[in-house]
Amino acid sequence: MMTGANRKDEYKMAMRHWKSEGLIPLVPGGGGLLLNLGSGMGGDKAYLTSRGFRVIALDTFASSRTSVVGDGHFLPFKDSVFDVAAAIKVLEHLHSPPAAVAEIGRVVKPGGYFIGSVAFLEPFHSESYFNMSHLGITHLLRENGFRVETLFPGWDFLQAFFRNFIPDSYRLRPFFKLAADLLLGIRGMGLRLVKGKAETEIAGVEKKFSAREIDRLKFAGSIAFKARKL
Repeated sequence: MMTGANRKDEYKMAMRHWKSEGLIPLVPGGGGLLLNLGSGMGGDKAYLTSRGFRVIALDTFASSRTSVVGDGHFLPFKDSVFDVAAAIKVLEHLHSPPAAVAEIGRVVKPGGYFIGSVAFLEPFHSESYFNMSHLGITHLLRENGFRVETLFPGWDFLQAFFRNFIPDSYRLRPFFKLAADLLLGIRGMGLRLVKGKAETEIAGVEKKFSAREIDRLKFAGSIAFKARKL
């Protein structure tokens, strides 16, 4: 039997990525049906339900809060049924991310959202297969009918590296972030001197990026995104 303490620990663990990668502001309002792909033990189900969603939690194993046991490459749902899909640090753990994103594109309604994050400069972890750059994830989203509204670095490269290099180092993450901000801030000042206010477009993304923002994406431990189904 799962105790209240166990549930609290699972909640904290599940919410770490949502909070540390800045994903909470990406959750759209309005409620609806939400697919939590790669939900693990489902520790964040209570949070998502509190935001007004009916949550379908899918993973490859059963737990007390798993709604469906299934394969992210072959989602057992009809077309255009979900208002929102979320995949938080999941796609890098799948053997065929393009197939999984195509399936997400199939089951999300037009006008619905796909929010998530993918590992980029994070080292190998938990049987990871494919890390993705900002160009990689935006390409997959664009090819499967999504328009990216928001794209930004989640973890920086130092946080992602030391999170794996030093076990249970979450309390040290502010120090790693400070060091990365200092290094990238110095780089950013140099880029501003060289490139001025020049902006870069990324195909399929609504906003333009400054040289500093592109540089941050190039050194991201993870990439966070929010995309709308066209």
